[in-house]
Amino acid sequence: MTSAEDARLRPATASSAGAAAEGSAVAAWLAAAPLALCAAIAGLTTVAAIAMIAGAYRPAVVLPLGLIAAGLAAAVVLRRLPPAPTRTLLPNLLAIAGALVFVVVNLKYSAQEIWVFRDPSTYALTGEWLAHHASPWIHTQPEVFGTVPGLGDGSLGFAHLKAGLVQSQYPDAAPMLVAMGGWLSDATLLRVAPLIGGVALLGFYALGRAVVREWWALGATALLAVSLPMINFSRAVYSEPITMVFLLGGLALLFACEQRAGVALHLVTGVCFGATELARVDGTLYLVAVAGYAVMRLARATVRRPAVLEVAALTAGAAVVSVLGMAMTHHLSPIYWTAHGKETLGLLAPAILVALAGAVVVWVAWSAPGRRDRALALVPRTAWAVAGLIVVAAAVGASRPLWLTSHHLINAGFTAAEASLQKADHLKVDGTRDYAESSLTWISWYYGIVVPVAGVIGAAWLVLRFGRNGRPALLGFLLVFLGSSVLFLAYPNIAPDQIWVMRRYLPIVIPGFLIAAAYLGCRLAGFGRLAQLAVAVLAVVSLAVAANTTSNLFRVRQAVPELAEVEHICASLPSNAAVLVVGGLTQPYTMTVRSYCRVPVAEMSAPTSAQLAGIRATAAAHGRTLMVLADAVQELPAGPDGKPPSEDTVQPLSTLVIESWNTVIGRAAYASGHPTRSMYLVAVAPDGSVSTPSTQHVLTNIAG
Repeated sequence: MTSAEDARLRPATASSAGAAAEGSAVAAWLAAAPLALCAAIAGLTTVAAIAMIAGAYRPAVVLPLGLIAAGLAAAVVLRRLPPAPTRTLLPNLLAIAGALVFVVVNLKYSAQEIWVFRDPSTYALTGEWLAHHASPWIHTQPEVFGTVPGLGDGSLGFAHLKAGLVQSQYPDAAPMLVAMGGWLSDATLLRVAPLIGGVALLGFYALGRAVVREWWALGATALLAVSLPMINFSRAVYSEPITMVFLLGGLALLFACEQRAGVALHLVTGVCFGATELARVDGTLYLVAVAGYAVMRLARATVRRPAVLEVAALTAGAAVVSVLGMAMTHHLSPIYWTAHGKETLGLLAPAILVALAGAVVVWVAWSAPGRRDRALALVPRTAWAVAGLIVVAAAVGASRPLWLTSHHLINAGFTAAEASLQKADHLKVDGTRDYAESSLTWISWYYGIVVPVAGVIGAAWLVLRFGRNGRPALLGFLLVFLGSSVLFLAYPNIAPDQIWVMRRYLPIVIPGFLIAAAYLGCRLAGFGRLAQLAVAVLAVVSLAVAANTTSNLFRVRQAVPELAEVEHICASLPSNAAVLVVGGLTQPYTMTVRSYCRVPVAEMSAPTSAQLAGIRATAAAHGRTLMVLADAVQELPAGPDGKPPSEDTVQPLSTLVIESWNTVIGRAAYASGHPTRSMYLVAVAPDGSVSTPSTQHVLTNIAG
């Protein structure tokens, strides 16, 4: 039974007679809107994934079927809403308004990461390809260029499935969704990311208000919204924000499932959890929340049949969509699945262990009424032990920089890059360092020291709260938050440069710390005005730290104006072009040209004029005009006379200043760079010599 303390802190959607009397339909709809939006996107993405696997990713297929699925999911959430107190209207309205402001502001500063360096460019280019093709299979047309030693068609982030066929190396939820924006325009595609970020914020708010009252959840949402991790990963195409939509939305829906019976609502909640596997290969880790909820729901059930049906629907929804996600990755990115499939299955272990242990608990609880009471009586005692363990583990984790030097990275490609960052930060050069011992410190860099400290204490207090009330949804939240925190704080398994490494913590670790910190503040505020003043000061300090850290990079648009650059390249190509990318562009830019210009593209690091002549002849035999793209004159081949091209004979197609966030290791991201990049697009003569087309228009120094 819910304690008086829990009733006081529970969101004001409780269906008591008093709450119903002061409630209103408008307040109920406004409260349910974030949940309905998260559920709708999960339904849409599930349909899109099926279309992807079937090779039918077209607007005529995805939009009508996807919108039907989205509408049905939203309708389930909005059906038979319990009255919500009118006092929740203002904070709920402010949360929605705040999310809209977040979207509008970050639309203005959206990134254009389409030069392949890391994941967001791979996601964006996959989305760009999907916007114009029904299948993610990317045919490279190598026959257009012939067989020349050193000639290839690969690109960073895209693995060969077989000769002439490549595919991106990640699950495709993020590319599928941004591709829908690409059905409108290339620029719109790159502006879908902030929309996803805004929905993720609403999912976080919905989860926060399920644990604390609306105003506390609103404060935590404001802190997340102004923080650099949330802003950065919402401006480019990352998998983390869409994972937040599914995971945080699913967790919030678990609390709604507690308040409202219904097989359909549980099914939709399960679909949300399963959809995390459509977004990330480690989405199976989050199913531990489903297992925890299911166990506690069944153990506490006094009327068993409805509980069994609802838990079965929840589990089925999560399992079916998770399997769909694994099938999609296995089918469309088999090389990536081969490398990470065991990890995906291994991360199911927490959910399986909870389910197995829970099966024993449920059997004991159902065997006799007296045994049920004795079994549930163990929960408060266990909660005290777990709460103490959290505090001890956090103290050990915080002390790790004093006694641990963490080494995990053995990737040769990253070692050299990390060494240069270490030199710049005046750190000892060691390319195997992952700095995992500082993981708690990283969170304090972006949110202030108050958040990790208060988050640890608040998490322990929440465990004790669960010990008193035994709420199934609270157990689900705690299992996924604490489990992910232990895993990723101990071993991030990612390059440690800032702000890149913070990706690991954005889906649930950072949200969990913020909600737990808000819970601690909520509890402390009950100890009088002096405590309320102290909590208010600490909250303002945390917000100020986050905003100040963000201010250094807030107006810097990552990779702008890369879109204008590639669009100018495409516009300058003849209609029957075939492009050979040479020099330093071979790996980062091959797929960029292929996706945006939609022409055959190959790459070759250092072709000779004789090789170019042969490639040109093969391209001509296929009705194509060969063009060569480079980012430096010295990357172009010398002519048959042995004389290299020069700035006098070859002019740049574009010379642009590209904005970027600089990467660092020893502190939060704070600096930006503005390198100048030139592109050279040249025609190839029959003898293999290159020259600037006479009709070339030069693009220079524009804003993105």
